[in-house]
Amino acid sequence: MPIPLPSSRDPSWRVLLALTVGLGLTAWFGTLSREIAVHLDTVWRDSASHPERTFAMLLTPGTGEFVLPPESRGVLRLLRTYDIASFDLSPALMGNEFVAQRTIEGTWPRRYEPGARAYFMTTEEAVALPATTRRAEYHGIVLIRRD
Repeated sequence: MPIPLPSSRDPSWRVLLALTVGLGLTAWFGTLSREIAVHLDTVWRDSASHPERTFAMLLTPGTGEFVLPPESRGVLRLLRTYDIASFDLSPALMGNEFVAQRTIEGTWPRRYEPGARAYFMTTEEAVALPATTRRAEYHGIVLIRRD
């Protein structure tokens, strides 16, 4: 006699799915933080009870950017604010491989180009620069326009 599978509305099914994915993430990344588990559970509950929200979220600009590091979000915000198509990152930002990779990925279709006029650096790096050379600043990221 086959074992009946629970329906997608049954809470035990979501728990089983969350545990399965959680174990897979734990095996893959070596850890599963409580925040990730709570977030996944919230998303799954919401998507099971309101599937139209899930599809709307996929079509919403900026969805998922909360997972980017703060430096990447700062660069992205300034790129959008000033409608910049290509940019360059300072040695400090490029030196952190995680931040550099996520910034370049997260800012697509904008291009990372060494030597571009739009130059991003951290506020710590920009301390030595006169305030007149700074174009904008957002959450620890400074935008400089190179001429």
